[in-house]
Amino acid sequence: MLKTRDLINLTVLSLLTSMGSCQEEPKPRYMVRGQGAKEAAVALGGKVVMEIPKRGITALEFDDLTMVEALKDRASKSNFEIEEDQIRELIPGMPSKGSEGGGRRLAESIPWGIGRTYERDGVADIPDDSHFPDSAVHPICIIDSGYDVDHPDLPNDAEGTTNNWSNDQCDHGTHVSGTIAAIRGNGQGVIGVWPGAPDIKVARTFSTFFIFGCIFTYSSGLIGAAEDCADLGAKIITMSLGGPASTDMEREAFADLYDEGVLHIAAAGNGGNSACSYPACYDSVMSVGATDINNNIAYFSTYNNQNEISGPGVDVESTIPGNGYDFYDGTSMATPHVSGAALALWNNFPSATNVEIRAALNNGAIDLGSPGRDVFYGYGLLNYWNSYDILSGGSPPVECLDSTLNVASAGIGCADITDLSICTNEAAKTHCPNTCEVCGEYECVDSVLTFDYNGRSATCTLLASQNQATIDQACEIEGIYSTCRATCGCV
Repeated sequence: MLKTRDLINLTVLSLLTSMGSCQEEPKPRYMVRGQGAKEAAVALGGKVVMEIPKRGITALEFDDLTMVEALKDRASKSNFEIEEDQIRELIPGMPSKGSEGGGRRLAESIPWGIGRTYERDGVADIPDDSHFPDSAVHPICIIDSGYDVDHPDLPNDAEGTTNNWSNDQCDHGTHVSGTIAAIRGNGQGVIGVWPGAPDIKVARTFSTFFIFGCIFTYSSGLIGAAEDCADLGAKIITMSLGGPASTDMEREAFADLYDEGVLHIAAAGNGGNSACSYPACYDSVMSVGATDINNNIAYFSTYNNQNEISGPGVDVESTIPGNGYDFYDGTSMATPHVSGAALALWNNFPSATNVEIRAALNNGAIDLGSPGRDVFYGYGLLNYWNSYDILSGGSPPVECLDSTLNVASAGIGCADITDLSICTNEAAKTHCPNTCEVCGEYECVDSVLTFDYNGRSATCTLLASQNQATIDQACEIEGIYSTCRATCGCV
């Protein structure tokens, strides 16, 4: 059951999007980009509501769809872009069955998800303060409902991208923030993945309606928030939000920021189905599923082939505004575990790239569910120390790993093999030792099959002929390690 405020907000959104008269319905909102696009839109009656100069994007409201159709016709003739500005909502945290709700904690406790994130050999191994740097070379930006900067269990040196960043009207952003950075050693509340993490950036990006806060934003608002985060120096962007429809401009913005070195992490969604949520389903974004204390995938966790990693997301205790604490369920709660781990890892290995941090998180995940990557857990359950060991130069903790890449000649992957008779072929054995049940012989053997990489055909033999720097770089890329196991150092 959703929290009362979440129910109110979702009800208001439903009313806004389903009212009967044209005067009461939300006005059509579209984004345009290209030479003459803004001028054409304004000439046809569009009202500018947001501009993102760095992306050349203008968001406008229109009185009716007739104006939009006229603009689309103009766009086709003038060769500029137009697309609907899609709604982006918070993925609400759902109070858990054992929620005590909003109370103060007179003694400090360690949420189970923090211990699970730092588990080593079956035991929580949470590092002391000496493990964490004094400053964040690669800061995190939390795009959410806000951040209660006056909460005694949250760092008070956070910085916002807008004036209202410290006004959290629906608890969500403050809860997410506590999982990332709740302070340790103050005798109260909880601790975060990086206790007291410095230099947090906050982007509050949700619109208000009447007395209701955090109703929804738009794709353009999310793009603008991400750009603001980057402008403040953030290198990690965490988003416990989403919507069912993609936009090309949003996809390109996140891809460009990723190419510029920013790591994006987003909640997969709480629908309990295979529907995509955006931005999580963009290739440039890590999509996070939720697990419970028994490492089972949560019943509500959205599952699809974009799921990349999973984290603790059931009975998660964290901070809420008003000096309080509460237990929530949701992929929104799993996401900050992954984001917090990324923050701690990257600032312990500041010379790494966002691609390398992403690969370390995925390759360090504990494989659960079907062998290899699957639609529920992605690569598996977040494990900080496995990822830390990878970045330290150790071999990824792989017992027997199928390739996650498709066989170029067949267009299928190991997960698509249903008839094990194909495993009589040596090529299949080297590509899919786990599926073919030949780990004893082929566990650390390169695949002999050709695979597609960056639009070109490649082999592990070709990779092995390169210099060591090239090999090391390639082996950090998603899918290469599992295909070229021997070349990449599996022993």
